[in-house]
Amino acid sequence: MALSSISVFKGLGIIFFSERDQGSLIFFVVSPSSKFKVMLKKMPFHIIDALTTVILGLAVSFCFLKLDPSITASLFAHMTIGVLALSSFGMTVAALGLLMRDINMLLGVAEMMVFILSVQVFL
Repeated sequence: MALSSISVFKGLGIIFFSERDQGSLIFFVVSPSSKFKVMLKKMPFHIIDALTTVILGLAVSFCFLKLDPSITASLFAHMTIGVLALSSFGMTVAALGLLMRDINMLLGVAEMMVFILSVQVFL
């Protein structure tokens, strides 16, 4: 789950930063199209990448740790919900990153908050 969260979180967070760096952010801001629809068009690749990471991680753990298939299905359902939640949080952080000059610090702090909160669940 940690690998998939990095993929979704950092991938979606860097979207606006790279557009600002390339000079196309101004066209995104002043365009008459819905900003939400444009952001939704950029999300599926990162979500599919994160879900692929989850599937590969579950397959490896299923093979080597001999997990019960019903537990694996439940884990996949929970991780899918987690990936979708992290992707929406990543887009929120990316939108807040438009107010800052460097988004890497904001992404790092937000990612550490996610890791700390996820560790607290297991304690």
